[in-house]
Amino acid sequence: MSIYLKKISFFIIAFSLILASNSAVSAAALSPSLEDMLAKSSSQDSMVSVIVFVDGGNDCLAAKAASRGKSSLRGRHEMVVSGLKAAGSNALAKIESEIYRIYPDADMQEFWIAPAVVMDIPVSLIPAIAEIAGVSSVIENAEVEFIEPVDSKPSVAKTAQVYNHITSLNIPALWNLGLNGRGRLVCSFDTGVESSHPALAPKWRGNSVANSAAWFAPNSTDSIPSDKSGHGTHTMGLMVGSTSADSFGVAPGAEWITAAVIDQGQTLSKTISDILAAFQWAVDPDGNPATVSDMPDVILNSWGIPTTVMPPCDATFNQVIDNVEAAGIVTVYAAGNEGPEPQSLRLPANRASSPLNAFAVGAVDQTTNIVASFSSRGPSSCDTTQIKPEVVAPGVNLYSCTKDGSYGLKSGTSMAAPLIAGMVALLRQYNPDATVEQIKNAIISSARDLGTPGEDNNYGHGLPDAYKALSFIPAPPVPDVYVSGKVIGGDGIAMPGETFDL
Repeated sequence: MSIYLKKISFFIIAFSLILASNSAVSAAALSPSLEDMLAKSSSQDSMVSVIVFVDGGNDCLAAKAASRGKSSLRGRHEMVVSGLKAAGSNALAKIESEIYRIYPDADMQEFWIAPAVVMDIPVSLIPAIAEIAGVSSVIENAEVEFIEPVDSKPSVAKTAQVYNHITSLNIPALWNLGLNGRGRLVCSFDTGVESSHPALAPKWRGNSVANSAAWFAPNSTDSIPSDKSGHGTHTMGLMVGSTSADSFGVAPGAEWITAAVIDQGQTLSKTISDILAAFQWAVDPDGNPATVSDMPDVILNSWGIPTTVMPPCDATFNQVIDNVEAAGIVTVYAAGNEGPEPQSLRLPANRASSPLNAFAVGAVDQTTNIVASFSSRGPSSCDTTQIKPEVVAPGVNLYSCTKDGSYGLKSGTSMAAPLIAGMVALLRQYNPDATVEQIKNAIISSARDLGTPGEDNNYGHGLPDAYKALSFIPAPPVPDVYVSGKVIGGDGIAMPGETFDL
């Protein structure tokens, strides 16, 4: 009898160990800040905003895989967006009932750009949420910082001239071909944009579409784009800014939309969930997956997650970024202004899961082509064998518009990254169906090596050349034809048999 009982006891102990082991394996990852809260007994009853990421399974992968067979941007976009919406709905339906069982008072906001929900919850319930099958991670919905310029000073409005930051990248060579961004759309995730600024006002997409498809600001009551700090206005100017007397933006013919999801000089915090919501909005601003004219060709990202909130190589945004780019949008990131220390890029600019993710831009002084002292350096903190950034661009004393209808000079990688984002618009004008990978590869392949021979952690691949990049983009299937001007002679009245020139 005693032997039999011992066997039963052993079986119970072994079964308990198996359960404990399975539990440890199934528990979702927690962000360090949440782990710290759980370690403090005083925090157990406090409320915290969290984002619960859910495994989208094969549905998300299937949507992106199917899109690769589509030759047109529209076809790829419709396939990916429709697939992600369906996959997100299916994945979240299985999780939300469990969350309500654990916390009946949960008030959840859903996301489909990556299956996730954001909610306020007692700290003590976080482990139970993390144990739900299908939950991949639970993170604090922490505040996001914008990459603030290292130097800023006012400037008087200038008349027509060719700026060093434009010539350094050989942008005029594309302008001479008629490639100025006409018909293309850019987007910024920044502090907003002063939509009334003379250099930007005529180019806001909201002039011709509903404001909701051209302005995203979850923490603002302004019905049109605004910018209380001037940072987002400056970066947008470097992408598209121009007046009748001057042109300092890379793609002055393009239109713009913006998401105000980082500091606007307000006390309201801008959080990770705001960034997720902005990505979701930008992928489909008009809510119709079958249209692409509303979707930007590129998103400029002038923000980063401090490593005090997330581990150095946190994967929170990886799935989101991959889904956004699968839908057809190139994402460009300012490397950061924490140089010259190595491994100083912020999240998610430090990602290095492939040679193209994420596409981080460092800064050089355009008068010398020497890397700026403040420019964040590689290698990636995700994998120290991976070189960062991808490329560099001028970022010292760049002239552009700023708030209150004025102009100024600013320095930072947030000034360098818009130049590369603007270049994306020019390449997409040449071939609207060019893929994200083709555009990134073209920019990298065009780069002139700087510093130590070969790719390095100060300059990446070097300084891109817009004209050379064009040669790496596949020729468009149809020519880009438009009427550049017309002359009607005589009395200005068209009569049968008469001709006029276009």
